Amino acid sequence: FFGKFSQETEFAYQRVFSTGIDNKGILITFNLNYQLSDYILTAGLDYVSGEVGTIESFNTLYATNHQYYGYMDYFLNLPIDTGGLGLQDIHVKLSGLNIAGVGVKGAYHSFSSVQPDVEGNSDFGSEIDITLIKKYNDIVKFVAGYSIFIPGALKESEGANGSFAYLMTIVNF
Repeated sequence: FFGKFSQETEFAYQRVFSTGIDNKGILITFNLNYQLSDYILTAGLDYVSGEVGTIESFNTLYATNHQYYGYMDYFLNLPIDTGGLGLQDIHVKLSGLNIAGVGVKGAYHSFSSVQPDVEGNSDFGSEIDITLIKKYNDIVKFVAGYSIFIPGALKESEGANGSFAYLMTIVNF
């Protein structure tokens, strides 16, 4: 819509009946994209419910959440990785950048809980992801990435800080 703008909205309501427990959870995603030439700038919000009132934690079941909640996978198994507090991910992403034949993608995530813990903390931390992509030919490309996580009050006690780097080769048959 509106020329260079596009958006993505997702809503899921989950109701799980298990061993006498009736669990209801909500997941909401909203992304606003702006395309400028070859670049795409995305700003968005992911909301995964925690245990608040009659709404409980949304369970992502068999998720591969690094695609959505940062490459360092601190929020891979929801609700366990948030202690049932839910997750709010405010993010900004840039793709389409090309420097000397190398594609560059970047993302910044600010993670917080939907509700504070017993001490009033709601900051999980923030993450920065940088990805470099070099296309060798139509079949082979090389990908390198680096991520850093800066823990907030809720992740400091877990020792959830540091960095992560990877190299991979993708071969399409």
